[in-house]
Amino acid sequence: MKASFVNITRSPPDIPQPSKSGTAVVTFVADTSAFVWWNPSRTATQKRESEIKQQVVERLEKYYRNMKSIVFQVNKRYLTKKRPPLAFIDNIAESGECFIKNQDTRDNDYLFLLYIKGENASERLINDISLEDRTNNVETKVFNPKNVFGASDYIIDRLAILFERERQLKKSNN
Repeated sequence: MKASFVNITRSPPDIPQPSKSGTAVVTFVADTSAFVWWNPSRTATQKRESEIKQQVVERLEKYYRNMKSIVFQVNKRYLTKKRPPLAFIDNIAESGECFIKNQDTRDNDYLFLLYIKGENASERLINDISLEDRTNNVETKVFNPKNVFGASDYIIDRLAILFERERQLKKSNN
């Protein structure tokens, strides 16, 4: 059977310590017994860092839910059948960013990128939220964390301009 990780509050006696920090490793022997190894070396700074990362995710939550809703509504109501739909990519937990792109393009060819500037999670917790716009020229707008609707309006306006420019280009080619 595979080993699984469990949180445990104390270290059992006479059992060797694993290298996995802050968790207990449970190894099942036969079907009824289990040996538990505990390493209490997870420091307070590691716990604090994970709490700060969670606060950064919560800080961006309103924005990414709003962006996801915009993508859904635009794909459902406003795109023609010939235009590829938009895709929303949520990488907030991994890299602290999310973006809107055309579904048929690579991930680095995004239309909008949402992120918070900063080298670490502590800096991201105090900085404003940045929205990089690549619909025409690369432009970065900075929003106050409470200005979700301003960012939403900006995204919708820029998408409308992009779609109108695509329609004009298509008309001029025909």
